[in-house]
Amino acid sequence: MLTVSDGSDESSETKTDYITVIEPTDEPDGWFWQNPSPHAITLNSVEMLDQNTIVAVGEGGVLQKSSDGGETWMFYSGEVTSNFKDVCFIDSQNGWVVGPSGTMMKTTDGGDTWTEQETDITSSLNAVHFPDATHGYAVGFVPWSNPANGLYRTLDGGTTWEMINQSEYSESMYTDIYFPEAETGYAVTYGSSSGGEPSRVLKTTNAGETWEIVYSHSETDVSLQTVFFLTADLGWVGTYDGMVLKTENGGDTWTSVDTDIFRCYTIFFADENNGWTGGQNGGYAMTTNGGDTWTSVSIGGNSNTIYGMDFLDVNSGILVGQAGRIEVTDDGGNSWSSLKNAVTSEDINDIWFFDDQKGWAVGGSTGDGVILSTTDGGHMWKLVHDGFPSGLNGIYFIDSQNGWIVGNNDTYGTGEVQVYKTTNGGDTWVLKSTGKSTYLYNVWFVDENTGWVVGGSYNSSIVLKTTNGGDSWTEQTTTSEDPFEDIQFLDANNGWIVGQDEAIFKTEDGGANWIQIESPLSYGDFRSLEFVTEDIGYLTGSSHIYKTTDGGANWNELELDNYGTLFNVDFISIDEGWLTTSGTIYHTTDGGSTWDIQYQNGSIWIDALCMLDGETGWVGGDNGLILKTSSGGEIFVAIEGPEIGNSPQIVKSYQLPQNYPNPFNPTTTIRYGLPETGQVRMTIFNLYGQKVVDLVNTTQNPGYYETIWNGKNRDGVSVSSGVYICYINVVGRTESYSKNIKMLLMK
Repeated sequence: MLTVSDGSDESSETKTDYITVIEPTDEPDGWFWQNPSPHAITLNSVEMLDQNTIVAVGEGGVLQKSSDGGETWMFYSGEVTSNFKDVCFIDSQNGWVVGPSGTMMKTTDGGDTWTEQETDITSSLNAVHFPDATHGYAVGFVPWSNPANGLYRTLDGGTTWEMINQSEYSESMYTDIYFPEAETGYAVTYGSSSGGEPSRVLKTTNAGETWEIVYSHSETDVSLQTVFFLTADLGWVGTYDGMVLKTENGGDTWTSVDTDIFRCYTIFFADENNGWTGGQNGGYAMTTNGGDTWTSVSIGGNSNTIYGMDFLDVNSGILVGQAGRIEVTDDGGNSWSSLKNAVTSEDINDIWFFDDQKGWAVGGSTGDGVILSTTDGGHMWKLVHDGFPSGLNGIYFIDSQNGWIVGNNDTYGTGEVQVYKTTNGGDTWVLKSTGKSTYLYNVWFVDENTGWVVGGSYNSSIVLKTTNGGDSWTEQTTTSEDPFEDIQFLDANNGWIVGQDEAIFKTEDGGANWIQIESPLSYGDFRSLEFVTEDIGYLTGSSHIYKTTDGGANWNELELDNYGTLFNVDFISIDEGWLTTSGTIYHTTDGGSTWDIQYQNGSIWIDALCMLDGETGWVGGDNGLILKTSSGGEIFVAIEGPEIGNSPQIVKSYQLPQNYPNPFNPTTTIRYGLPETGQVRMTIFNLYGQKVVDLVNTTQNPGYYETIWNGKNRDGVSVSSGVYICYINVVGRTESYSKNIKMLLMK
């Protein structure tokens, strides 16, 4: 609720020059992360530009910047969704990132904005390094079309790139490159055990015109992963088997030291003595004598792989890695503090919301099940229960008080399968005995007494029914010999179950008899089904999705540009639905005839899906992933033109998503949507409730709009850093609308 007053004790008159924010709303458009924060996407590389400014890149096009030491992050949002592999800055403003298929991005404003570079490079790039503003080098996979090339350079600051011909060497992949001087540099390779080619260190002293081999590994199956040089002579190389190679004479001779970690993926030295390396399963080691000896250290028991690190000096550093791992140190790497906040990092297998505020999520692995709950739409998730003897897979509530959870069997205890029930809205959960030892994957109830659970294990399936709320269970018979994955009942009699090995079964008598339906899938497993009506239903299997319009008698495959596993499908009407896969969320508004991609992360499986309506929904997945949308997953499209422009797209409801970028300096874009013609007023206030400037005050037609605030007040004077409130008020033809968002100006 918003209270608007003139700031005095008198309340006889209401004005809009002052505003008191009671409950600000900060939800951006599209899908945004609720757990963990900032996310759980693997990060591959990081640059620490100063104590406050950090730029990191990772899978699924993640390119993020912090200007406050990692407390808040600004994310690149563009069309490039490649798995970025490396980032390199030559100063506080100019930097590059690289990725698959020759992807290359450049910034000239410290990472606030990024521009895709046009090159002729087609191979996937693993690393980039600029020793100065003019010379740049990149390496990656060797293209099959030209097995002599995997090295690239620019001599004009990245405007043009050329391949460096190395016809005398047969390399399978270049993993890293480093130039301590403009023309002197080193590249390391993966090698090829199948082709008998060893991994190598190559050196050039003439900007890549010619290269010489200065090191070849004795074993062909051990790759060289990372390289770092302080000077043209002094450098180190990390290997796949956890060794660090050192040279003090430009590669003429090398010494090898075991770090006691597995696979050194990244290495960095702040000076000739102090260095660090990180690798597989969270392996981390440090040296204070130039790499002559290494000390392996456990960082808080974190087993997520370390892929990148950077240090400002011998004390201040940062590392990044698997599942969004990001940690900083201020004592030379002796201790580390995580910048990632997570209620849980266990996989989220199912999500259930009773309304737009109260919801639950369940998950966990084979030996550690968790239950999360929220009472504010997911802005704050609470770990209600953890330490369950096994993972939890499905959840269902019949009303706000009565719910059930199913999971795997208690391997370390009774061996019995897990079914839990709550009658007080999830405050307490009681284990209900089934007498069975197997896995349960999903649950469905038609009232507080009647319900079913399904599952199974290797070469077996199970369907259990209860008529007393779960106090006792009766097994029902099917002909399937493989586990069932999903279940849905339209009423107490008519239901469906699907599962592995193309299994589809239907019942018309509450499960007394299950009839197998001919499968449209020739090979694979069904993961999810959704019937919108008695006749119209959807079914996902392997990388396919099918639709029926005759109650399941016939299934037709829908066209979908996807090659991964389809996990879950949820329709809120005959036409509109969502679909989750291994890293992607799809959306349709025409009954599945066409699908649009709303979200991609490139690496994290998205399993759970819960849509309340056309605007509000949640998904869950690996590494504790929970995403929410309050805009139906839609993202406002940037509009070129003057400060305010409109889009002819159909707008279903009033919208004011989060400004972008946020935090910002000096300008930020504010987008909004109008479903009908109305008088629109948009105003910026400070936290004292004082009006700063009016951005919009006019009548506008339906459509998407955007305006830019330049960080100045009504007199054209730049305001100071801090939090500001953007407040919109619309008097439409049929209804009125108001909302506010917080914006952070950081100079």
